[in-house]
Amino acid sequence: MKTLAEVVSAILNDEGLVPRQWAVDCARERVRWDLLKKPSEMTGDPLSIAASLVELMAERAGVSSPSWTAEIPGLQEPLYLVPANMKRSRAVAEKEGPMALRRRRIYAMPDYLTYS
Repeated sequence: MKTLAEVVSAILNDEGLVPRQWAVDCARERVRWDLLKKPSEMTGDPLSIAASLVELMAERAGVSSPSWTAEIPGLQEPLYLVPANMKRSRAVAEKEGPMALRRRRIYAMPDYLTYS
């Protein structure tokens, strides 16, 4: 299973399949989001992305986020996880995307990191 740092790196490198597989792996491994430690190797925007992912996954698992996520600020510049040429999808992401992401200026479709 990929680490949180590897998933953040994949997001920044526009490798969309990596985060989806990570979400599936985390569910299979039954990750305890409420107990996840703050990644010491990350700072700045990568840490903001990591905190958003942890909050999103914790919310979907029905547990509290670890306390460290509350102290992490948003991104300086918005990050869109929707292609630039998909204007309508971007608008949906800005208005209806997961709040755990939007509060830190990360925009994705409402079903981001869901699977069946």
